[in-house]
Amino acid sequence: MIDVEKIVSASDLKNGGREGAIRYTLGSMKEHADEILELFSYGDPHWKEECADMIIHCLCMLRRAGLGEKEISAILEKRKKRFLEKIKGRD
Repeated sequence: MIDVEKIVSASDLKNGGREGAIRYTLGSMKEHADEILELFSYGDPHWKEECADMIIHCLCMLRRAGLGEKEISAILEKRKKRFLEKIKGRD
C-alpha cells in the first residue's frame, strides 16, 4: 500500500490542520467524481489517473479515522463481497 501518512501530514500542513484537510479532501473528492464522469464519457484515458487520485483521497480519509493497512484491507474485502451480493440481487 502507498505511504498515505506522508500525504496526510502534508495535507494537514497545507490546509491548516486536520479539519481543514478533511474539508479539502471531501471537496476534492466531489470534483474528482465529476471529472471522472466527464473524462470517461468522452473516452479520455486520463480518467484512470483521476480514479487513482480518488483512491488516494479515500485511503487518506480511512487513515485519518485511525485505520491501518490490515483494517483497510478487511473493509475492502467486506465491501467487495457486498458489491457482488448487490449485483446478484441479494440486497
